[in-house]
Formats: sequence, C-alpha cells, structure tokens
Amino acid sequence: MGDKQAAAFAGSSRSRGRAEHGKARLRRVGALSVAGVVAVAGTAVALAGTAVAGTNGRGTTTIDNYLSSVATIPHTAQAFAVGQVSELSGRTGSSSDLIEHWKNGKWVTMKPPASAQLQSVLTGVWAASAKDVWAVGSSGPDAQVLHWTGAAWSAVGIAGLPANVELAAVSGTSSANVWAVGSAFSGNTIDPLELHFNGSKWSVLHEGGSNISLQSVAATSAKQAFALGSNSRGGSVALRFNGSAWKTIPLPKASSTYFLNALSARGGEAWFVGSEATGTKQVPVPFALLRKGSAWHVMKPPKPKHGTFPVLVSVLDLGNVVWASGTMTTNGGRSIAAFTEKFVNGKWAVGHFPPAHSGTTVSALGGDSIRNLWAVGSFPLGKICASSYSPVSFHFTGAWRKFTMPGGKVAGGALLAAPKVPTC
Repeated sequence: MGDKQAAAFAGSSRSRGRAEHGKARLRRVGALSVAGVVAVAGTAVALAGTAVAGTNGRGTTTIDNYLSSVATIPHTAQAFAVGQVSELSGRTGSSSDLIEHWKNGKWVTMKPPASAQLQSVLTGVWAASAKDVWAVGSSGPDAQVLHWTGAAWSAVGIAGLPANVELAAVSGTSSANVWAVGSAFSGNTIDPLELHFNGSKWSVLHEGGSNISLQSVAATSAKQAFALGSNSRGGSVALRFNGSAWKTIPLPKASSTYFLNALSARGGEAWFVGSEATGTKQVPVPFALLRKGSAWHVMKPPKPKHGTFPVLVSVLDLGNVVWASGTMTTNGGRSIAAFTEKFVNGKWAVGHFPPAHSGTTVSALGGDSIRNLWAVGSFPLGKICASSYSPVSFHFTGAWRKFTMPGGKVAGGALLAAPKVPTC
C-alpha cells in the first residue's frame, strides 16, 4: 500500500484516537479527520473546521461536536454515548469531553470530571450496568479513564500508566473483566497499549508487537478478546488475547489491498470491517472479514447504489444479525453521507439512515438486541462548506429513527429548525 493509499484508508477509521506512523499522527472518526477532511482514495471533502458558525451563549463558537462511541445497558431502555465538543474563542481552540445519557425516552448531557487540559476527548464507552460504566479517551498528551457509578463520573488514576499515551476503545464481559486499548508514543515510535480491569484494579500491558497503534477492542469472555490496529507501514493488525497474553493473529490474504477500521466479537466469532482497494485506480469498496474459531472468511458486502468511495467504519455482531455502518462521498465528491449494511441469513442488504442528510457521518454502533440498536455520529447544521456540527443518533427498534442531541435540540425524535449559519 502506498503512502497516499495508507493515509486515505487511515482517514476512514471509526475512532478519534491518534495513530502515529513515523512522524505522522492522525485523528479519526468515521471518515472524518481532525482537520475536518474526508480522505478516501485521494478524494478530499472539506467539512467541520473549515469555517466557524453558531455560538453557544458563552462568547465562544462551537465548531465541531460529535459522538464517537455508544453503549447500551442490557435489558433496560438506557444508553450512554461519548465524544467531544470543540470550541473557538478568538484564535484559541479547545475541546472537552461530551457524555450523553439516554433515559426515559430522551438524551441528557452529563457533567464530566473537570480537566486541566485544553484538549480532551472521549473515544470509547462500555457499560456493565446502569451503575457501572467505563469511558476512555485522552486528555492533553495523556490517557484518561472515567467511571460512572450511578451518581457521578470520576477520573480514575492507573498506577504504572506511562505519559504520552491515549486510549481509543473499551469493552468487557462483566464488572470484573474490562479491556481498554490504545497507543503509547515515544519519539517516532508507537507501541500497543492494553489495560485490564479485574474488578478491583487496572493493570497495564504492552503486548502484541511493536510499532502498532490499537483502535478497537472486543471482549467475549475472561479468556478471549480481540483488538484491531494498524502498523507503521499503514497495514491492519489483529490481536487476540488467549487467556494469558495478547498475540498477533495473521490476517488472511485477499485479492486486493484492504484496510480494517472496526471489529465486533461474540462467542466464537469476530467480525472485522473496512474497505479494500480495487482496480488500477485503487478505488475503495466495502470489505469484511469473519473469523470463526481459527478460520478466516473473506466477505464481500455490496456497494451502495448511490455514492462513491464507500468504506465501512463500524460493525456490531448481535448473533443472528450483523450490522455495519459506513461513509461514502456524494454529490460528485462534494459531500458525504452515511449508509448501513445488514448481514442476515447469509445475505447482505444495503440501507441508509433517515432522513438522507448530506454531511451526516456515523462513527459507531452499539446495542444488545435486534430491537435495541444505536448509531451515533455528527451532522452539519447548515451548508457543508460553512457549518457547525452537532451530535446525532439513530435508534433502531424495527426501523431507524433519528434523534438530534441536546446540543442540536431534541423534540420527540423530530429535528427542530437548525440555527442559522453562514451561507457559502
């Protein structure tokens, strides 16, 4: 994979975690980079951050609000979503943690712990119960781990955690088996970082190789978990925890180059999704791998009929149904849109999130049943060339229903009139 292809594919990852390859660091969410650019096979689309619009009433201007992860509480009607709020005050930019709680049929913004850092972001959330929720991300140059106990969020210090690290994702199977993964930076090198919580304390590991940045994790039992990342050459790397240590698992060969963005595991199987480069122009199309036991199966999700450069950025294995979400360019490459892929009974079906809205991105899926599925991301509050971005969610209970978040107004699931923003 060439440098341009690696950069383009890396820009489509679901996580806002950094990936440092040599001297380069990328921030990711859906198909958005931190600079607000969709980079897919050499096609760039200007998005959030290219212009500023809409004030938040405190003399500062909101430029980019998004959600990067969502988790449901099993057997309840509750969910937690996390992300980031970015603001501009004069020429000074800052970002802070965004935490949303779905309860009693509406989203409520929660108060995160105070941070002394100018830049703070949450990239992963996992819930054992309504009173036991973990969120991870970064605050300034260091990782942050937050815990919800039912009354308040608190920052958790971890002994032995080095400086200049960040966490990208968290997953668990019980209150006594929680994994978080990310990256540890040192000069021009990067090493995988795995944290494990046994119910009483966190332990710090650096296993699975070197020059690897981890962006996704999925635990299936106390003796098995999977992690996904990328190496210094821009290629995807998969790891598996075998009950005692993390080991690299070789990925299968395919007919063309592919890059993986997200994973989901359940029982004895694990799904990995992303995109593969096809043809002489290396145009990306949706791609998926299924690992059953120790065997790999190359899957071929269909392309959406409308849109170009489609890549898959999130996946959720619900057992008898597998959902994936993706991002593609539309309007001749001038904007982007989100789409869905559903795998059931051995067949794929392409769908979309209603209503079709240019600029909407979905960065993560979460749910505990085929009738309780959430997708989260962001959408523009105006023309794509000059717009603020607001968090957005979609809830599936048999059909998708769109909910804007408190920052973008919620009214019974209906989108209120968006704030006025500059025109292009």
